[in-house]
Amino acid sequence: MQRFAELTDTLDRALAEQLSSGSTDGHMAWLVPLLNEYYDPMYRYQLEKKAANIVFRGPWQEVANWLKAQ
Repeated sequence: MQRFAELTDTLDRALAEQLSSGSTDGHMAWLVPLLNEYYDPMYRYQLEKKAANIVFRGPWQEVANWLKAQ
């Protein structure tokens, strides 16, 4: 709960800065930790749960080539 409060405070400061100056730079201070600490681990967890269903993995061009070959 403490981390949530920290990120919420950081978001509030970023919104205030954006309102006063128009700058969106302050949003990186809450967005990056949110992605790294919550969304990235959740994405990895969900991907691991579905690993048996993955038939090909790679950069987009390799995926496109693989799909064309199917």
